[in-house]
Order: sequence, then C-alpha cells, then structure tokens
Amino acid sequence: IAAGARHHARELAEHWLRLARSRPPEAGTGGDWIEDLVEEDDSVERIDEVLAAGRGAIIVTAHLGDWELLCARLRRRGYAGAVIGLKKRRDPVADWLIDMRRAYGVTTLAQDSSPREVLRVLQAGGTVGLLCDLEVRRLAGEFVPFFGRPALTMTAPAALARAHRLPLIPVRCVKPRGSAIYRLSVDEPLELDASMDKKAATVDLMARVNERFEAWIRETPEQWAWHQARWRTRPGELEATPLHAR
Repeated sequence: IAAGARHHARELAEHWLRLARSRPPEAGTGGDWIEDLVEEDDSVERIDEVLAAGRGAIIVTAHLGDWELLCARLRRRGYAGAVIGLKKRRDPVADWLIDMRRAYGVTTLAQDSSPREVLRVLQAGGTVGLLCDLEVRRLAGEFVPFFGRPALTMTAPAALARAHRLPLIPVRCVKPRGSAIYRLSVDEPLELDASMDKKAATVDLMARVNERFEAWIRETPEQWAWHQARWRTRPGELEATPLHAR
C-alpha cells in the first residue's frame, strides 16, 4: 500500500499541474486529455436525474483517487457549479488550488461562505461539491462511526441537504486495479430521513456517507490521501457543535 500511495501522490501532482494549464469547456481547447484520462459509466445519469428537479445537485466525495480530476471531468461534461473548499489568507497552496480550479471553469466557495452563495449556485441549476472525509475542528460536526470508531465528521452536507431538499450524491474518480485510466462513477443518492428529528437525521445521513467512503477506501486503500489523523479528536475532548443546533 505504501508504494502505491507514493505513486499515487506523484500522479496527483502531474495531473494538477496539467489542470492548472487547462481551460473551461467553452474555450474549446486544452481539455481533451481529461476525457482521455477519465472514463465514465452510465451511473453518471444519476446526477442528471437529480438536476432534473431544477434545484441543483449536492455532490460529496472523499480525498480518494483524483478528486480534482473528478471535478474537471464533470465540468467538461457540462455541469457548471462550485466546490466548497478551504480558503486561507496568505496561503500560496490554497491560492494555487483556487486558481487551478478557475482555469478549468470551477468556482471555489469558502467553507464559511454565506448560504446565499451556495443558494445562487443551486438555483442556477449548478452542482455544489464537498470533500467531507477528514476531520475539520473549526466546522460544525458530530461524532459519527468511521471504520468502527467515532470520528468527528462535518455536518455541512446534511445541513445543505435539509435546507435545499436535495439528496447527497456520492461520486468518486479512482483507478480500478490494473487500469491505466480513472473511472468516474456515481453511487445511489442518499436521502435525508424526514421521519427523524434534526440531530438524528443529521447523524444518520452522515453515517451513511461515511459507510460509502469506507467501502470505496477498502477497494483502493492506496488511493486515499490520508494526510491527517482522522480520529485525532475523541468524544469528550471537544464539544461537537452540529450546524442544526446553531
């Protein structure tokens, strides 16, 4: 796994440098290599089915495979929208990532963006993407099982699902074993359980998201960019502040 992880990290660096030199699909040039490197299957139609309701779509994924290439491939397919990501002042790495996404036509919204900014994207029929497999102490969260242990898990995806009456759509872009190219696939959308109270529904939905991520990671563990201690915070060490309670 360790050797595979090192190879995967080198590939990510190469792909992201190419993405930084790409252009939005409307430009008509500079992005054919993305289609060549990422195949898709019929499951992508699940995104179209959600978008057909006219309220946009919320995509969740993990730091697995090539998540930036995933975003670029969806943009090349014609989906417009934004990702919610980290924005730091005077952080050259964060600035470079934002510029890279802008190069191929995707906006980055800060994690503390106004709900109105997210609403604008969804009302325009766009997609909003979130990476939600890592611990982020400064964000609203709940302790939810992840590989059998309580893990501080961001609850923003569940809050968005409730606010906009949308399911969460799990999407991944990974290299199947033995393949030279990536495959973009979309799992069955996950609905918020309206029969539960807010806290229970939030924990239930994020637990199902975590279960989906677990299954993905077990398939290709060397492609999970696990760059922090996922179980760093334990129950009782930090008071989880769920968004629904704010």
